[in-house]
Amino acid sequence: VKLKAMVFAEGVPDVGGGADAGSLRAITWKLALGYLPTSHADWEPHLSSQRRLYADWVKELTVDPNAKAADAVPGELQEASDDPLNTDEESVWREWHVDEELRHEIRKDVDRTLPDYAFFNREQSLGRLHHAAISRVLFIYAKLNPGIRYVQGMNEILAPIYFVFCKEQAEPTTEALDFIEADAFFCFTNLMAEVRDHFCSKLDHTEIGIQHKVKEMERLIARKDGELGRMLQKLKVSPTFYGFRWITLLMTQEFDLPDVMRLWDSLLTDSSRFAFLSYFCAAMVLSIRDDLIEKSDFAFCVKALQKFEGRVPLEQLLRGAYDIYAQDHPASTRR
Repeated sequence: VKLKAMVFAEGVPDVGGGADAGSLRAITWKLALGYLPTSHADWEPHLSSQRRLYADWVKELTVDPNAKAADAVPGELQEASDDPLNTDEESVWREWHVDEELRHEIRKDVDRTLPDYAFFNREQSLGRLHHAAISRVLFIYAKLNPGIRYVQGMNEILAPIYFVFCKEQAEPTTEALDFIEADAFFCFTNLMAEVRDHFCSKLDHTEIGIQHKVKEMERLIARKDGELGRMLQKLKVSPTFYGFRWITLLMTQEFDLPDVMRLWDSLLTDSSRFAFLSYFCAAMVLSIRDDLIEKSDFAFCVKALQKFEGRVPLEQLLRGAYDIYAQDHPASTRR
């Protein structure tokens, strides 16, 4: 509990950089997301079991109509359901076409994920492997969760998890990359179980939907700075204009990856799970309140909030968020 509180307040300790630092963060995230058992003795059997399960799902959920055709007895007439043009519900080819549409949608988004990082550079063979792994994780998740399937933005949430797990080893082998993919899948699934309601438009205006979270942030800003809250309301600067993306994508689009990883150290170890996110969002707005009030202009305010990156150092934002969070959650921040 003390370690969790320390990571929440200060981030994963720097142990000299390299694979050691990456390993510590990867383990911390796996524990925080409920993937690793609390007992270290159970880690190895649990990981082996989960990795086998993921490999089985990849095999079972990847439809290959040609494999079925190859298994047919030579000389037999091809069944109608095996016709590539067959649109019957039972046709393996129909399922394959539906899956291909899903894969195309996923690949399109994955290709745009963190394009400035060499790690994800598709011009390199390792970068192509990372793209394929992230695409496969999202595909398997969509197949196993037909109620939500894949929604644009999930790629942005998966990317930091996969990146951190890859950095657990200096030069991961092919087998290690398979294990990393499986671990990333289960941690992503556990994280999505907590934030998936943000991606469901039917729940937008319910107490668990994204609009409720955005309104929560707006109320927090108004409570901490009435003058700023009134001005934003007067200018009709809806918190949805900026807060929707902040909350839905867990800040992955607002900061560089190293800052995202540091922020997620706090988000994932928040004992009130993601309550801190609302306070961090509020701290971002409050940190530039003087500029916003001085201009008192709709266009300026929207642009300043939508293009926030680089305006205020992350550590300053974290301190501001932590201070106002501690006022409302004293038990959660006591070490």
